[in-house]
Amino acid sequence: MKNRFFYSALALSISLAACNSGSNESTSGEAGELNTLHEQQVEPAALSREDHLKLVKAEEVETFQGVAPQVQQHISALTGQYLKLKDALVASNQEQANNAAADMLASLKAWKGDGLADAQKEFYEQRSSPMQENLQQIVQNTELSAQRNYFGRLSKHTTELVKGFGTGQGSLYYQYCPMAFDDKGGYWLSDSKEIRNPYYGDEMLTCGRVAQTL
Repeated sequence: MKNRFFYSALALSISLAACNSGSNESTSGEAGELNTLHEQQVEPAALSREDHLKLVKAEEVETFQGVAPQVQQHISALTGQYLKLKDALVASNQEQANNAAADMLASLKAWKGDGLADAQKEFYEQRSSPMQENLQQIVQNTELSAQRNYFGRLSKHTTELVKGFGTGQGSLYYQYCPMAFDDKGGYWLSDSKEIRNPYYGDEMLTCGRVAQTL
């Protein structure tokens, strides 16, 4: 019995150490390369780590100057809805995640792009389209594993919108868990430095680290 307890504790400590130390992931991606894998509705286990990261890891993008106030207000509202979705997944609440995703999806569909310059409009549409696809998948799925899968993909494009346009609000924290998705890694945005992992919930609530402050 003592040996069994010892090995269980050892395994847990190794997992937590791996989780908190992470890997040497940077937050940069291939400059100018648009993600085309979002159309492939495949499980993370079926993807190589490289292809998985193309789906979930935000790229370094241009930060637009002179962003219209109504654009930042829209991005701020989207971010607030995204954070509600993140919190629902932290709590492992499928119904709340479904509702939060539906609200964010409705906001994306309703917005007409007022205030976007031409280059900004192209940038926005390249990200809002896959965001809508992934939100629709979250709405349609009731299993946490599926919701978390599409949330990982949603996080990439939401983060890129925040990087491109800003929110006009306080700091956001781009966070990383190396153990998510079968040790291929997962990212998300938070309004707190404190780690609350949406991919594991109570199972490994504090697994992860801040990769970048936005």
